[in-house]
Amino acid sequence: MEDKFGWCFIGAGSIVQRVIPEMHKTNGGYLASICSTTFTRAEEIAEQYGAKAYHTAQEALSDPNVRAAYIATPHSNHMESALLAIDMGVPVLCEKPFAVNLIQARKMINAARAKNVYIAEGMWTRVNPVFKEVLAWISEGRIGEVRSLTATMAGKGVFDPTARVFDYNRAGGMFLDVGVYTIAASQFIFGDKPDRIAAMGKLEYNGVDTMCAILLGYRNGIARLFTSSEVSGGTDAVVQGGKGDILINNIAAPTRAMLVLDSGEEICSTAKLAYPDEGFVDELNAVMDDIREGRIQNEYITHAYTLEVMEILDTVRSQINLKYPID
Repeated sequence: MEDKFGWCFIGAGSIVQRVIPEMHKTNGGYLASICSTTFTRAEEIAEQYGAKAYHTAQEALSDPNVRAAYIATPHSNHMESALLAIDMGVPVLCEKPFAVNLIQARKMINAARAKNVYIAEGMWTRVNPVFKEVLAWISEGRIGEVRSLTATMAGKGVFDPTARVFDYNRAGGMFLDVGVYTIAASQFIFGDKPDRIAAMGKLEYNGVDTMCAILLGYRNGIARLFTSSEVSGGTDAVVQGGKGDILINNIAAPTRAMLVLDSGEEICSTAKLAYPDEGFVDELNAVMDDIREGRIQNEYITHAYTLEVMEILDTVRSQINLKYPID
């Protein structure tokens, strides 16, 4: 008999309509409750998926069918929502970026540890099957020691200061929204904290960034990372080592990677996702397995990893003068 697993969604933005259809393809996951500052929006989604809509997060988290919370609010509200769930003893999966800054991230993780409640960042990249194979190639020494990573998350878009992604008061900007993927990949690939960080950014008139270039220096290599909403650039990445290269088609959610050795050998890894349209199934299944087995963190997306990434994010923001009202 399938073990049903009810989720509470805090927030009803565009990400919700990407995640919930995937949730119903997981091992027992389903939408049990949802809340939003726009109650009619929560009602529409609840009706669509046979769930219950609530006016407040506390009410939604108190639904008897809820076993975990998915924090889908703008990242400026992640900490508030996560701390409420933790205080109520509800496990948390929090959308990336985990928080606005390191101080917030520490509060969230420390609260979860104190209450012995599960919390994880929704960094689906690490549980993506293709990315797992990339890391396996690296750990097996297929390309030798990693010397370089070049990763881009860039595409032309219309700047709209009222849109969530560019809203200064909601910690908008390209760096926190998608730049976190490049930094996350760099941490997973190099497996160490950078000892040198250099960044340059371009800020719009409202204070958010629309372009950011970052160099991360590691013990034996360098990561060159770029995000932008002003120029096209795609989402590809290249990992280079002493014996070969790995080409990745999408650093955030890869569906294809190519191992190209200096010897001339080529090996292609293609998507092994059960549902390749989105990669949330692997992430949700991993989190539900963790919670079912009584863990308080994921073995891949650890608390230590999340704090390391937040520390890098803070350092880069300080260098490009990107500061929010919530800081």
